[in-house]
Amino acid sequence: MDRSIVYPTEQPTANTWLGVERAKMIAQGYLSQGILGVNTIVDGFGCIPTIPASLAVTINPGSIYQLESVDNTPYSSLPIDPVHQIMKQGISLDPVNLTLTPPNTSGQAINYLIQAEFSEQDTGNQVLPYFNSANPLVPFSGPAGSGISQPTLRQGLVSLIAKAGVAATAGTQVTPTPDAGFVGLWVVTVANAAAQLTSAQIVQYGPAPFISVKLPQVPLWVQQGSFWQEVDTGTANAIIVAPTPVPLSPPGNLFIRKINTPNNGPMTITIVGQNGNLGPFTVIHAQGSPIANGDMPGNFLMHLNWDGTSYRILNAKIATAVGSIPASSGEGINVTGGGVVSLNYPSLVDEPIINNVDLFSFWSVGDNHHRIETWAQLLGNIRLGITTSLLNIRFLTPFTVGYAGTYTPTTGTRTAIVIATAAGGSGGCAGPVNNGAGGWAGGTAVSFVNLTGVSNVPFSIGKGGVQQNTPTLNGFRGGNTFLGNYAAAIGGPGGWGPSGFADTTPGIGTIGNLFLTGGPGQYPTGGNQGGNGGDSFWSGGGAAGSNVPGGNPTFGTLGSGGGSAHAPNQPGEPGGDGLIVVIEFG
Repeated sequence: MDRSIVYPTEQPTANTWLGVERAKMIAQGYLSQGILGVNTIVDGFGCIPTIPASLAVTINPGSIYQLESVDNTPYSSLPIDPVHQIMKQGISLDPVNLTLTPPNTSGQAINYLIQAEFSEQDTGNQVLPYFNSANPLVPFSGPAGSGISQPTLRQGLVSLIAKAGVAATAGTQVTPTPDAGFVGLWVVTVANAAAQLTSAQIVQYGPAPFISVKLPQVPLWVQQGSFWQEVDTGTANAIIVAPTPVPLSPPGNLFIRKINTPNNGPMTITIVGQNGNLGPFTVIHAQGSPIANGDMPGNFLMHLNWDGTSYRILNAKIATAVGSIPASSGEGINVTGGGVVSLNYPSLVDEPIINNVDLFSFWSVGDNHHRIETWAQLLGNIRLGITTSLLNIRFLTPFTVGYAGTYTPTTGTRTAIVIATAAGGSGGCAGPVNNGAGGWAGGTAVSFVNLTGVSNVPFSIGKGGVQQNTPTLNGFRGGNTFLGNYAAAIGGPGGWGPSGFADTTPGIGTIGNLFLTGGPGQYPTGGNQGGNGGDSFWSGGGAAGSNVPGGNPTFGTLGSGGGSAHAPNQPGEPGGDGLIVVIEFG
């Protein structure tokens, strides 16, 4: 950081003080760049309906960090500096109201994009006193006594604008893209004849660059440096890694981005530490069994966790076989393998025809046991539990009703089964050498609700995580889905990118009677292919990309995760949008 030097009895000049201000701004800009990077990022700017409700939204105070020239206009007597660029901070101290106009045509709706940009303004104009050499006791008013007012403050501000899209039939309207220099924050849907806005019509813009986690929220194991990802440089059965920063003790979590050589027996790991090598430590399976020949193929992405004496593999594939289904025990399926496993599904595939003898497993709350029943028994129990007649099945999808709106039950509806599925995350973008992982599927919530006397229920359907185009970065998390206070689910996280940290917080139901977790995206399994997207309640995940002709990844559908890409630098595909199904009974 530059610091001005002044001397006793020296005559001060304007450039002295102005240079100090510019040096502080540059220092703060480089500090922001070192922490946040050089891409535009925002904090705050919550978007809520006005109070009382109206056709306007309130944007709460916030700040923006954007790469800008040092000074595009003269800073008093300092010349312009349009060549050097720094991260500048713009602050909006007060709430800002933005008025939105509904479309004029019946049955149409329009999406408004709330966008933000850094702006700089010279303000605080005053007529300033100037030194009068002819009569020092009587200062000039303004330069040379001109009486001209001059700005006294250069402010870093935020320009907030509501950009209107094109009105279209409700559910088909398209959100506009941000203008040059702006970043999108929120999308507000306004229908024809609307008189006021509610929170159900406001959703976060997919690529909005909000600061999602503050420093106090960063897990302690991250702050303490107990989570590393490294590349193996060892030989068969002997992993060697050199983490940066160099650890003093065995790290709690390790991602080994590439196993150098396939194993042919038990494995160890040696870690280069501050005071010499740590280890070798034994590498074992998660349940404690030793590594067998062929368990770890070359180029395998390994996730290790330190248990105090050895490292356990959290993502190994252990081949197991179903042994028997003893009706006498009532505890479900017995599985042979290296540890205690309640249930095992060695290969999940779509079943085109369900037979009466096919089995379904569940946990009985009544007697605290695993139980099984046939498909015919399951249907019979459902029929016994439903005393009303089926009235209608409503499918709420972005294609049919848009991403947000109001659900009106069919006339005569008394009860309903609501199935709400959140959106899937997009696949991670491959790097120059390493492949990305598939996005995770959104969670699902199932609710049994009473709709007697209910006329309108707001809903929001999660938008699938957008395509990740930046090499080596994680995919984007899918949006959340809810139907009023009856059912809600969280979107699935984006797939791992080679330079990112895997987000393994799954999508899951949060409001309802039954909560289902979205399927995890697959890590890349080899040098020529990424990972498949995770399966949702409704659909399989997007396919992984490979380097064979036509082997491009595919996007997720119905809440499933997007397929990941293969090197070099192929984008991860978008996750599938969420949906809501309401089975109405009269």
